[in-house]
Amino acid sequence: MGDKPDLPLKNSVANSLISGNVQDKNSIAWKKLCSYADKIAAENSDEFSPLKELGPELFSQIHTLPETISNLKKVTKVWLYGSKLKRIPSHSICISNPFSAIKIRLNLIN
Repeated sequence: MGDKPDLPLKNSVANSLISGNVQDKNSIAWKKLCSYADKIAAENSDEFSPLKELGPELFSQIHTLPETISNLKKVTKVWLYGSKLKRIPSHSICISNPFSAIKIRLNLIN
């Protein structure tokens, strides 16, 4: 029993810290996400669902939302379930909880 090395806790503070730039902004996934955000803004769509647009493989490569999501003025539904997001631009979106009067401002993690 005493010969097994200590394993890090999955939810430890050390594992939750973000270091460096985590998004490859030259990837196909990033470019498609940026194009999708521009398309949603131009169409004045009320729904932002990058998983549907990018598919699971490309969506799994997204760790940061682009600054351009601040242009999504008409969006009322944001679908990010299952994402690997670690960063959201600080001035980008404000989310209202439909079950209460609480508004949550999503901030950039430095």
